[in-house]
Amino acid sequence: MRIAFWTEFYAPFIGGGETVVRLLAEELVRQGHQALVITNLLPGTAADEVINGVRVCRFEISRAAEQRNLLTLRHASAAILSLKRSFDPQVEHMHTTGPMLMVHQMVSRDAPSPLISSLHLLNESLAPLLRANGSAAALLRRAEWIVTPSDIHRETLLALEPAVGARVRTMPCGSPVPALAPSPLPFAPPGLLCFGRIIPEKGFDLAIRSLPSVRQRHPGTRLIIGGDGVERVNLERLVGELGLNEAVHFSGWIQPADLPAAVNLATVVLAPSRWQEPFGIVVLDAAVMARPVVATAVGGFRKSAEAGLIAALAEPENPGSLANAICDLLADPARAQRLGNLARQVACEHYSLSGFFQFHLDLYQRTAAATVAVSSP
Repeated sequence: MRIAFWTEFYAPFIGGGETVVRLLAEELVRQGHQALVITNLLPGTAADEVINGVRVCRFEISRAAEQRNLLTLRHASAAILSLKRSFDPQVEHMHTTGPMLMVHQMVSRDAPSPLISSLHLLNESLAPLLRANGSAAALLRRAEWIVTPSDIHRETLLALEPAVGARVRTMPCGSPVPALAPSPLPFAPPGLLCFGRIIPEKGFDLAIRSLPSVRQRHPGTRLIIGGDGVERVNLERLVGELGLNEAVHFSGWIQPADLPAAVNLATVVLAPSRWQEPFGIVVLDAAVMARPVVATAVGGFRKSAEAGLIAALAEPENPGSLANAICDLLADPARAQRLGNLARQVACEHYSLSGFFQFHLDLYQRTAAATVAVSSP
């Protein structure tokens, strides 16, 4: 099959939606299909390259949209139109409701393709998005299938757009099981890990603010922050103000191939988000390495805790609650290891990459087959 993905960002940039696209695209290629990613051209990226067999084509869209640079947007649209006609996708899979959606509409007028849309946004963002963004509402009405990451998102969408009900499917994220085996949790000294985009919504500052209390009860505990983003300079300043320079290390982006080994060094993985996470792939990345996760009680994290993927939930915006949840695990190594092992079992049995991929491949094949049947004489 030939599948074209649309996403605001792609590797080397790392985030939940970006990870979903990467996993699907790379698995398609591994199984003998073709994948094309259409995304934004950002500093440090190439306009056209192949990453792990996936062709990635980047265009200057988001910045042009912000600057209302219609000439650049027209040039991007023309280039993507040519690219689409050359690649001739059997299905397009949309993973954004951002500025790229406008360009997609422009291109689709001249080169329409069967469309699937995956929603990665916050549950509470659906209503204002559909009110303010006619392109997003049109996307949902046009898509052959709409994929939501949880039943909560599905129910919210159906309340807003009941007409799409028959075309909505729910599929939580899946994760590959690394070849690297999980190592026993280290406690001498304990290590905490946050990773992902360093933005205010992820709450990494709460992890830093919790650390003095954790170190008071468990001396020597260190925190590694993997990732990068606009908030990094503020976090580095906060670390200095709290006198934690020797206890906190900023590692920069952890590439997917290196992530299992990085997680293997942690005792506890932290996900202290302010954002109402739709699902939280960081949780799966920790779970497959048998690491207990302490997260804030927001969004999809509540469901993940019920499923056994998260060891403990802390109150949002509360470093003290976060510290207490961390210390409860560090004080009972056997319980921490047991909860980590449970998370791995749940992830492997119910959130596998193979199941996640097969779900999407079936959708692609059904969509392409239906389109062929309709167009046949």
